[in-house]
Amino acid sequence: MFARTTFVTARPAGIDEGLRCVREVLPTLQDVPGFVGLSTLVDRATGRCIITTSWQSMEALRDSDAQVRPIRDQCIDAFNAADTTSAAGAEGAVVDQWDVALMRRAHMSERAACARVSWLEGDPDTMSDMIDGFRTAIPSLQLLEGFASTSLLVDRMGGRAVATVVYDSSAALAKARPQENAIRTSIADATGTYVIEVAEFELAVSRLRVPELV
Repeated sequence: MFARTTFVTARPAGIDEGLRCVREVLPTLQDVPGFVGLSTLVDRATGRCIITTSWQSMEALRDSDAQVRPIRDQCIDAFNAADTTSAAGAEGAVVDQWDVALMRRAHMSERAACARVSWLEGDPDTMSDMIDGFRTAIPSLQLLEGFASTSLLVDRMGGRAVATVVYDSSAALAKARPQENAIRTSIADATGTYVIEVAEFELAVSRLRVPELV
């Protein structure tokens, strides 16, 4: 499984309009060959939004680019995105491609679900160690109250990873913060990985549909 993430810095007043656009384009995306699902994380206080689409193969992800780009641009406009520059040179978003290394889902996310996202970097030659470290941590994460799911996206060549843990509510997210921080730090120390940033989001759209990968 593979994923494309679009990081948008939106005007706070445009977030609801952007989410409306994401929901409206979902049926169109479902007609694109290889498309599996979509999720959207938002931080209303800062305007930060992450739109993730999942794909059956790297070929499907790459082949979809021409069809997906105008849809993506439409939603970026709807979010009223502040100007940023992506690696691909597009304005208004940062677009990345990932290998879905892990996915563990205890149950489908509730409407009030929230997520904690961690960005990590390490040696590309030891990415397998990072993945194994997160895999061994899944049983501990599952014991946290309100745990719904966790995933790990990796850029094997770049030595980058994005770990996401979803909880049933903002209260559960907050309560699990100390334990999850300890788990993350332990994995990073054991695998020589650097934690670049940790941020918390509302899970506004949950239709990713990635199968279990553990």
